[in-house]
Amino acid sequence: MLFQDLDEATAREAWRPLTEFVAAHSNDYQVEAPLLVATLPAQRLWDEAFLCEHLTSVLTVDSRPGARPGDWWWTGNTFEAGAFWHGYHSLWLPSLLRPGERARFADAWFAASRRWSTTLHFNKGLAGAPRRRSRLRARPR
Repeated sequence: MLFQDLDEATAREAWRPLTEFVAAHSNDYQVEAPLLVATLPAQRLWDEAFLCEHLTSVLTVDSRPGARPGDWWWTGNTFEAGAFWHGYHSLWLPSLLRPGERARFADAWFAASRRWSTTLHFNKGLAGAPRRRSRLRARPR
């Protein structure tokens, strides 16, 4: 989850209901990696040297012979390294995250997982951003 204007404690608190739920149902869920909440300057998000120094577990540097400086990938995406994507679908979810629609969303996600690999990414939103919606518009001259 990307966020702005939140400190680490507030960002961690946003995930508390989910982490408590998973902990309370530990027989039903397997945690593959612990929750990582990191506050860092957004301009350093793709800075290999910075990440190697401060968040060593989040990236994997290519150590093969002939690898060039800058050849790295997000450790969580190791299974995708060298993958060929036949197709990619994206869906904007706000309408399905409304209180009256969440059960429909959960049912749809579960049904999709019965047919193919399904991933839900939170990293394209921006938690802590203002509620108002802004659209990019050309400025009149």
